[in-house]
Amino acid sequence: MEQDNSDITTIGEGLWVHYVVLQKKIDHVLKYIKELKLPPVKTDILKATDAGPGVGCSNFEVRYRDVEMARIFDSDCVNRIHRARDDSGQNEAERSNACIGEALVDGGSIKWKYHDAFDGLTKDEIKQLSVDGIKKREALSMEQNAWRVARDVAERINHEPGPAGDYVHSTKEQAVFFFNTEQLRQFGAAPDSKKKEIPGYAYFKKINSFMQDHVEVGELYLEYVKCDGQQKNSQNSCEFYKLNPVSRSKVERVPRPMPDKEALPDLQYLSCDQTL
Repeated sequence: MEQDNSDITTIGEGLWVHYVVLQKKIDHVLKYIKELKLPPVKTDILKATDAGPGVGCSNFEVRYRDVEMARIFDSDCVNRIHRARDDSGQNEAERSNACIGEALVDGGSIKWKYHDAFDGLTKDEIKQLSVDGIKKREALSMEQNAWRVARDVAERINHEPGPAGDYVHSTKEQAVFFFNTEQLRQFGAAPDSKKKEIPGYAYFKKINSFMQDHVEVGELYLEYVKCDGQQKNSQNSCEFYKLNPVSRSKVERVPRPMPDKEALPDLQYLSCDQTL
């Protein structure tokens, strides 16, 4: 008979045992990372991208991952800017894409369908599949094909000339670092009344709260600035930024055009040293 463990989640002692095990594993991982002696990451990072759906700051997952990486690397400032929407030649991301495209146009074709949704199944097994089962297998084969094509593309563009006169260096297929993409998308799409039902709700809520204090999102940019949200009277606090947008402190936001309200109705902008 299967043991009923439902009471474990409601009894403090049973829950504490699992917490201790988890804490030991976390300490082990942190110790391992420290032993790797990884090179330090720059404290100020600029991500110049196009405004596509996969990298745009309007994408919920893009904003979320930028914040997570800023926390992991202890960044001081991170900017994601969509450069030159109408002039892709001025955009590093678009120029890199163009170089990759030129490297791929070598007369050869790219095969797509390496994996079929029904690989390994007999005709009888295929007939017994439900609609949901077919959709799951199709989604899996799509993912497998995408990884295989990505590997083929990486091999073909490696060491090809890049936009800055250097060479493009591709990477091989690796395990995805973030494992909770599906839950994050569900969290972003769910109404507030249903968010608590999403696995990982408490963690997602914590990051959302962090984003509200540290991140500013505009139409074509996202900016994260490290500051101490706990010390509200500090010159480095997030609250201080909100109440004193013209003031300077340890980590400064990027100056951006702001209208001079005193000059209205004439169109005039403040000097850059008066804006943040």
